[in-house]
Formats: sequence, C-alpha cells, structure tokens
Amino acid sequence: MKNRTTNANKKAGYIYMNIAIIGVGGVGGYFGGKLTRLLADDPQLNIYFIARNQHLAEIQRNGLILNSDEGILVCKPTLATDDISELPLLDLCLICVKSYDLDEVLIRLVPKVSDSTMVLPLLNGVDIYERIRFRIHNGIVFPSCVYVATHIEKAGKVVQTGRGAKTILLGSDPEKKSVCPALFELFDKARITYEWFENPYSEIWCKFIFIASLGLVTANYSKTVGEVLLSQGPRNDVENIMKEIVKIAKKQDYLQR
Repeated sequence: MKNRTTNANKKAGYIYMNIAIIGVGGVGGYFGGKLTRLLADDPQLNIYFIARNQHLAEIQRNGLILNSDEGILVCKPTLATDDISELPLLDLCLICVKSYDLDEVLIRLVPKVSDSTMVLPLLNGVDIYERIRFRIHNGIVFPSCVYVATHIEKAGKVVQTGRGAKTILLGSDPEKKSVCPALFELFDKARITYEWFENPYSEIWCKFIFIASLGLVTANYSKTVGEVLLSQGPRNDVENIMKEIVKIAKKQDYLQR
C-alpha cells in the first residue's frame, strides 16, 4: 500500500486521490472497475476495493473481471481487502453495499473521512443521506441514485447485462451545497456517465417508486415486468403502490427540496 496523506489537488494532469469502493458487487464492481483503468496512467491515484469471502479472494489473486459494454477488463486495484481499517484517509468513497449493511459500514468508515472527503452512496433508498449523516458528520455527501444493470456472475467477475447512458444521478449536499469539479473530472476520465441535479431527491424518489412497486409485485406474482404490465390485477397493484409512495413523498416534502 502507498502511504501518503490525502490530497485531492491536481498537478501535471494527475489526480491525487485515495478512492475506496465499499462493496464490490454489481454496482461497486462496475464503477470501481472502470476507475481502476486510470491507475496505469496516474501514479498519484490509489483505488481500494472492500469485498468479502470468495469474491475478495478471486480479486486478490487475479483482479476483478468486468465484462461491460466496453469489453472485458481485468481490474486490479491498489489494494483489495475486507478490512476498512486498512484504508488511508479518503478523498472519495463510493458506498455500494446493501441497505442492511450500511450502518455497520458507516461506523467503520468514520475514521477515514475528513472534512473534504466526498461520499457518494450508490444504493437504493430515500433516506440514505439521513442515515449517513447520523453516523458521519463531516465530509461532503452527495444524495444520489444509480441506474446500471450489472451483477456478480461468479466470484471475481461482474457482468453488465443492460445498456444505456444514464448511470449516476447526483446533487449537492443539502448541508453544504458543494459542487466538486474534481469528482466530475474523475468521472470524465473514467468514462463514467453522470448527471447533476439541483434537486436530486426527485430522481431518488422516482427510482424508489419504480423499484418498490415493480420489485414487490413481480416477486409476489413471480412474473416479469412485462408480464405484470400486461396483467390487469398485478398492473393495478403497481399503480396503487406508486400512488401511495407519491403521497408519502409529498407528505414529507421531499419533492419540493
């Protein structure tokens, strides 16, 4: 591991960053894999993967295999580990774990976040920003949602199954109103598509409406999305759930933020 203090400043075209991908599943593996391509040309960049079990072991042995619409990439981070305490102070952290693992991750992440650390949560839920702020009081947290069809095909391999340009939708920290050009520069270099919104909560709620309704109904009826939309009963269930979620969003004033 390279030991140095955090510094997100630029010099001679390099990006000086310590970047952690917490959770290298379908989402984390896709974005983390694309970011590792920058390591070959940028000696001041460090990228750390936090993964678990056999998936971690395969990444440590052979790198992460990412099969995306850009081809097959062998992605080798600066370090792959299951221990957040091994990380240095971070400039950027992509949190890509499941919602039920979030609180434990945040507790371990606290010592790695400085006032200038950028935190980008890429997991489903409308209360993720509030949950992060409950545990982590410094840093810059960007409310966001993500659209990418990826999954772990087997240990050490992530596959993209869908296409489309819309991936990361994000906006400024409600407490700090920060815009970080260094983040946009990094995404541009890694060819990660993104879109900035003054009010990202409209996008976050739109995605939640989609996954909470269709995810629940397709699971309940054991039908595909197409089959649900062509069936009157299940389709009515989807519409009613969506309407209920919109009422909740308006009640909590999220859509007016």
